[in-house]
Amino acid sequence: MRKHQHILWIFVIALLVPGLVLAQAWAGKGRAEGQVVDSQGKPIEGAKVTLQLPTADNQGPDPLTTNKKGRWGYLGLDGGVWTVSIEAEGYLPSQGRLQVNPFAAAPPIRIALEVSPTYSIETGDALLQAGDYAGARADYETALPALNEDAQGRLRTRIGETYLQEGNFAAARA
Repeated sequence: MRKHQHILWIFVIALLVPGLVLAQAWAGKGRAEGQVVDSQGKPIEGAKVTLQLPTADNQGPDPLTTNKKGRWGYLGLDGGVWTVSIEAEGYLPSQGRLQVNPFAAAPPIRIALEVSPTYSIETGDALLQAGDYAGARADYETALPALNEDAQGRLRTRIGETYLQEGNFAAARA
């Protein structure tokens, strides 16, 4: 009988140990949710959202991506101040902090990402090569405000080239 009890205890311990080892220092009963949009308020689908809890050695759940409405959400978070990082192709990355309360739902956060000037210039160059001069010009003009004066001058030359290719010589000179 004693031998069977011994085997039973070994079996019980073998079942419990993996659960203890796999316990997450960042896990709890809190939740966080939000929406990622562009500067015009349009949802950004596929943005990567990463949460890390500094008090848990910057660990956290696996990153997730936003849905077609730009929404994201996490359940099972420990209370505290979390670091939120958001990345999306064509946009400057964003990082901030989020307070998670395990006893009350926090209001959803809304994060607006700014277009990456480098990405706008690259897509503008591709459109220029493809003959879409109006599209290239729109992408170039999106990048202008984020550039210094010298870079703006070089980009204005490309904008002039789009007008030149369309035969609008007055706009090209301007």
